[in-house]
Amino acid sequence: MIKPKLRAEIIESLSKYSFDDLKDLSVIVRDLTDRKKTDVLKQKRAQLNVGDHVRVNHPKLSGNKNLYILKVNIKKCIVQDRDNVWNAGWNIPITLIEKI
Repeated sequence: MIKPKLRAEIIESLSKYSFDDLKDLSVIVRDLTDRKKTDVLKQKRAQLNVGDHVRVNHPKLSGNKNLYILKVNIKKCIVQDRDNVWNAGWNIPITLIEKI
């Protein structure tokens, strides 16, 4: 998180640039954030394996303690409840999954 004083300095210095320069900076920042997001996703995916006990950071599944990974996909995992094997499972984004 950027401190308020630094944020004000950044905004002040950016206000001096032209519209076209700011558009170019916007594209650069968007590319950098996409790369960072991809790196975080790859690191988290590498830690998750089929059969791992997990917790899901979502209100609908927050109280469920017996979740495990049924399948790991590129961006999501299929998570199932050990107590309810008749449920096909939930397709959860990897960013919401925490390994227990």
